[in-house]
Amino acid sequence: MPSIGCLASAQVPEDAIHWGASSGNVRIGWKIPGATFHSGEPVPIVACVGRDPDVGPPIRLEYVDVVDGLFKVEIVAEGAKTPARLTKDGEAMFNHDGFFEVRGRMLPQGDTQCHEILLNKWWDISKPGGYSVSISHVQRDATKITSFFTVRAPDFRITILPK
Repeated sequence: MPSIGCLASAQVPEDAIHWGASSGNVRIGWKIPGATFHSGEPVPIVACVGRDPDVGPPIRLEYVDVVDGLFKVEIVAEGAKTPARLTKDGEAMFNHDGFFEVRGRMLPQGDTQCHEILLNKWWDISKPGGYSVSISHVQRDATKITSFFTVRAPDFRITILPK
């Protein structure tokens, strides 16, 4: 799967995605190539937002970037009470310093949009051990312009081994 920098659109077979429950005819899910990685090697996941095939009005996805708006990712080390720190690239991603452009696209019925995210590009998960990963998406309600709802993917766990 091609990757530009650290994010890329991805084509993923529908049956390979671990989907969360639908809400408002939207669902999100993920796919990972494995659950164990060595410290310093890429830790890729594919995160997807999908539209139920025969339910509800059209939806518009709006976001600044894939990991800043389309998906909210939280990573917590085993035994920790707070999320993993952002890397320097992660801090730069979330610090817009004023100007930023919101992207958007209509998601037709039954369509899925997937993106590859390199977790260790944005979050410091270099310390060996287990990490819990949560992914969610906030969607504007198509019937009430000022109303939003959150959909979640099933949480998953990764293990980072020493180099």
